[in-house]
Amino acid sequence: MKGKAPQEQKRLEQLEEAAQSLGIEIRYELFKGENAMAPGGLCRLKGDYLLILNNRSGLSERINAIASAISRFDLSATYLKPELREFLEGLPSSQDDSPSEEPQGDEPLEQE
Repeated sequence: MKGKAPQEQKRLEQLEEAAQSLGIEIRYELFKGENAMAPGGLCRLKGDYLLILNNRSGLSERINAIASAISRFDLSATYLKPELREFLEGLPSSQDDSPSEEPQGDEPLEQE
Protein backbone atom coordinates (compact mmCIF):
# COMPACT_ATOMS: atom_id res chain seq x y z
CA MET A 1 0.00 0.00 0.00
CA LYS A 2 2.65 2.41 -1.08
CA GLY A 3 0.16 4.96 -2.37
CA LYS A 4 -1.77 5.14 0.90
CA ALA A 5 0.91 6.90 2.97
CA PRO A 6 1.01 10.11 0.87
CA GLN A 7 -2.80 10.31 0.99
CA GLU A 8 -2.77 9.83 4.76
CA GLN A 9 -0.01 12.42 5.17
CA LYS A 10 -2.07 14.90 3.12
CA ARG A 11 -5.16 14.16 5.24
CA LEU A 12 -3.14 14.66 8.44
CA GLU A 13 -1.93 18.04 7.18
CA GLN A 14 -5.47 19.08 6.23
CA LEU A 15 -6.75 18.05 9.66
CA GLU A 16 -3.95 19.96 11.39
CA GLU A 17 -4.84 23.08 9.36
CA ALA A 18 -8.54 22.67 10.20
CA ALA A 19 -7.73 22.29 13.89
CA GLN A 20 -5.61 25.43 13.79
CA SER A 21 -8.42 27.37 12.11
CA LEU A 22 -10.71 26.28 14.96
CA GLY A 23 -8.24 27.60 17.53
CA ILE A 24 -6.96 24.18 18.60
CA GLU A 25 -3.26 24.03 19.37
CA ILE A 26 -1.76 20.63 18.55
CA ARG A 27 1.27 19.40 20.46
CA TYR A 28 3.11 16.16 19.87
CA GLU A 29 4.61 14.85 23.09
CA LEU A 30 6.49 11.73 24.14
CA PHE A 31 4.16 9.81 26.45
CA LYS A 32 5.78 7.79 29.24
CA GLY A 33 4.66 5.36 31.90
CA GLU A 34 1.34 3.55 31.84
CA ASN A 35 -0.01 5.92 29.16
CA ALA A 36 2.95 5.42 26.82
CA MET A 37 0.76 3.95 24.09
CA ALA A 38 -2.27 6.25 24.49
CA PRO A 39 -3.04 8.23 21.31
CA GLY A 40 -3.74 11.49 23.16
CA GLY A 41 -6.73 13.74 23.48
CA LEU A 42 -8.35 17.15 23.51
CA CYS A 43 -8.49 19.32 26.60
CA ARG A 44 -9.23 22.91 27.46
CA LEU A 45 -6.57 24.76 29.39
CA LYS A 46 -7.20 28.31 30.60
CA GLY A 47 -9.87 28.74 27.94
CA ASP A 48 -7.72 27.48 25.07
CA TYR A 49 -8.17 24.16 23.31
CA LEU A 50 -5.14 21.91 23.30
CA LEU A 51 -4.83 18.58 21.53
CA ILE A 52 -1.93 16.58 22.91
CA LEU A 53 -0.89 13.67 20.73
CA ASN A 54 1.57 10.88 21.35
CA ASN A 55 4.49 11.31 18.98
CA ARG A 56 4.83 7.50 18.97
CA SER A 57 1.40 7.19 17.36
CA GLY A 58 1.23 6.17 13.74
CA LEU A 59 -0.25 8.25 10.98
CA SER A 60 -3.72 6.68 11.16
CA GLU A 61 -3.87 7.09 14.96
CA ARG A 62 -2.97 10.78 14.62
CA ILE A 63 -5.58 11.23 11.90
CA ASN A 64 -8.25 9.57 14.03
CA ALA A 65 -7.36 11.59 17.14
CA ILE A 66 -7.44 14.95 15.34
CA ALA A 67 -10.59 14.05 13.40
CA SER A 68 -12.33 12.99 16.61
CA ALA A 69 -11.34 16.24 18.31
CA ILE A 70 -12.42 18.62 15.55
CA SER A 71 -15.63 16.75 14.87
CA ARG A 72 -16.80 17.97 18.30
CA PHE A 73 -16.94 21.53 16.96
CA ASP A 74 -19.46 23.28 14.75
CA LEU A 75 -17.81 23.04 11.35
CA SER A 76 -20.64 24.62 9.36
CA ALA A 77 -18.90 28.02 9.13
CA THR A 78 -15.41 26.55 8.66
CA TYR A 79 -14.07 26.01 5.16
CA LEU A 80 -12.93 22.42 4.68
CA LYS A 81 -11.93 20.80 1.43
CA PRO A 82 -14.83 18.64 0.23
CA GLU A 83 -12.95 15.36 0.67
CA LEU A 84 -12.01 16.30 4.24
CA ARG A 85 -15.58 17.33 5.12
CA GLU A 86 -16.83 14.04 3.65
CA PHE A 87 -14.27 12.13 5.72
CA LEU A 88 -15.33 13.91 8.93
CA GLU A 89 -19.03 13.43 8.22
CA GLY A 90 -18.39 9.71 7.75
CA LEU A 91 -16.96 9.31 11.24
CA PRO A 92 -19.09 7.55 13.84
CA SER A 93 -20.53 9.95 16.40
CA SER A 94 -18.59 9.70 19.65
CA GLN A 95 -21.11 11.70 21.68
CA ASP A 96 -24.86 11.76 22.06
CA ASP A 97 -24.91 15.55 22.03
CA SER A 98 -24.63 17.57 18.88
CA PRO A 99 -21.12 18.28 17.58
CA SER A 100 -22.35 21.82 16.95
CA GLU A 101 -21.93 22.48 20.65
CA GLU A 102 -18.32 23.24 21.38
CA PRO A 103 -16.75 21.49 24.37
CA GLN A 104 -17.09 23.40 27.63
CA GLY A 105 -15.09 23.64 30.84
CA ASP A 106 -11.44 23.04 31.67
CA GLU A 107 -11.77 19.29 32.10
CA PRO A 108 -10.16 16.83 29.69
CA LEU A 109 -12.46 15.47 27.01
CA GLU A 110 -12.73 11.74 26.56
CA GLN A 111 -10.89 10.32 23.58
CA GLU A 112 -12.19 7.12 22.04
